[in-house]
Amino acid sequence: MNRNALCMMGIAALLAIMAGCATTGKAVSDEDLLDALKQKCTERVSEQDIDGLLACYSGDFYCEPIGDKEKMRAFLEDAKSMGFLDDVELNFANATTVIQGDKATTDPVEISGYFGYISATFHAEKRDGVWLITGMEAVL
Repeated sequence: MNRNALCMMGIAALLAIMAGCATTGKAVSDEDLLDALKQKCTERVSEQDIDGLLACYSGDFYCEPIGDKEKMRAFLEDAKSMGFLDDVELNFANATTVIQGDKATTDPVEISGYFGYISATFHAEKRDGVWLITGMEAVL
């Protein structure tokens, strides 16, 4: 075997070992994944990024009293065009998240802005390893 081939095999072995070390880390908990989802939603709302926010929702999302995901999109786009998303804040400080298997509920989520105050309950489900918001109930 020539010297270059040995060198390449050594580099390949080293990279394989390094990759193995990088992938054997501690698994991320569902609590951490849900906290990351809440943070992402908070950021998307703050940025008024409707597409980014709805990317956190499942395809079968439903919100009482608004409706499905497409009706939620229309609602948010109308609210944005009228300035109702300006300074909207999601507050999870008083919320409790209860996880039961692949389902979770977070309540109460405080949503405040120009329109006033809303208390909401969010439902999420873990699908293919990813937590998505599947539903929301709001007290207007």
